[in-house]
Amino acid sequence: MLKDTIIWFLISGIVICFNSISSKKNERYFKNVLKENLQIVLIIEFFVNTQTFSLAVEIILVFLFTFFAVMIAFTEINEEYKSAHKFFERVSVFGGFLILFAVVWSFILNIQDFDVIDTIKTFLLPIVLTFAILPFAYLIMIYSRYEILFVRLKIGREKSPGLIRYAKLCLIQFGMLSQSRINQLLTSYQSDLIQLDSRAEMKELMQKYRNDRC
Repeated sequence: MLKDTIIWFLISGIVICFNSISSKKNERYFKNVLKENLQIVLIIEFFVNTQTFSLAVEIILVFLFTFFAVMIAFTEINEEYKSAHKFFERVSVFGGFLILFAVVWSFILNIQDFDVIDTIKTFLLPIVLTFAILPFAYLIMIYSRYEILFVRLKIGREKSPGLIRYAKLCLIQFGMLSQSRINQLLTSYQSDLIQLDSRAEMKELMQKYRNDRC
């Protein structure tokens, strides 16, 4: 399944890593990624995609569902078309159930041609890969946050290399791998770090940070 893995990494894996950096203070980003990969809708979509209709039927279905999607979006933003909006929504849902029924019926008729093991592998692969890459994406996010924090540490008063190294060590000991703690340092205490003048002052700041967390 090397080809599927490479395609997943290029389309989804890299996006997950980049979004983890740009998620800023969104501490629910990783939970949201897991939710998106474990929704029951994905199971239905995957199951439907395993069954195909003839080319003519597929073209007609794409045209119809595109038309209904456009009409639903158009009528939703215009209050005077509220009744039409409900109508198009109901027709779209009804059509979805019809397709699902047709797919289930086709699956039952052709179950002998259905490779269960390979299908399960194909379905589970992106879920397994997502779980596998999340720790790596989380570490990238933590590293990027510390880089931003250390850049801000060098702003303001001129600090000796020894003081900067000491301040970095203190910040890492306080933040560790906690996204919320690092975000707290970035949002609430950056002005303190800019005005930092000595190791004694850094110790006082760290005690203040710990007291604020209690």
